[in-house]
Amino acid sequence: MDHNPIRAQGHRNVFCPYYNGCLDHAAKRYWEYWSCLKCQHKQEQKAVTEELLAPGSDYPYYTLSPSFYDKVENFTL
Repeated sequence: MDHNPIRAQGHRNVFCPYYNGCLDHAAKRYWEYWSCLKCQHKQEQKAVTEELLAPGSDYPYYTLSPSFYDKVENFTL
């Protein structure tokens, strides 16, 4: 496993290359909060491209797993 999120309040490194995987891991388990406290990658940072921050970009900053919609009742876009 490349990532190691724990169910605890604390800091998260949003610039870590494994952040999306950890976020998915926590969301699938319905964790209210999670932390990078015990992860060996907690100090790593990936490059943020200007394309992600450009206004009018067709690619959203975040995505939701299709399984999310199966868990939420009465959800509409």
